[in-house]
Amino acid sequence: MFSRFSKKRVVVSSLVIFALAAGGAYAYWTSTGTGTGSAAAGTSTAVTVAQVGTINDLKPGSAAQAVDYSITNSAATPQFIQSVSYSIVVTKAAGAPAGVCDNTDFTVTQDPTPVAADIAPGTTSYSPSGATLAMVNKATNQDACKLATIAITFTANAA
Repeated sequence: MFSRFSKKRVVVSSLVIFALAAGGAYAYWTSTGTGTGSAAAGTSTAVTVAQVGTINDLKPGSAAQAVDYSITNSAATPQFIQSVSYSIVVTKAAGAPAGVCDNTDFTVTQDPTPVAADIAPGTTSYSPSGATLAMVNKATNQDACKLATIAITFTANAA
């Protein structure tokens, strides 16, 4: 009843089904586990604050002069600066007349306009600050301040 051709088909079909079934079967283990890793946060890089322009010829009672500055961010990321303040140190000139010349002979008006900004990486931001420096007109002789040097130290503040 069965022909030879049909038996071959049945055998081949059976082998194909067996091969598919064997390839589709798999075994595995289940498992759980833990691990650890780490990360490190960076830190800020100090910005550079430098005076823009010059302040010359301060005299008792003369007009206050602007103390403007630039902020340079040499970091690779933006850095926030809230404000910039400054202080002075007065150095009496060698050979100046006798008497005292110090910080009390000068008036410092701090920057009334906060920076309150991110300074982009690798950039310089200039600020006309509104800060001023003037020489006080005291009721005493101030000849000791002739040719004095006023060193200005800027401080960038983050808060």
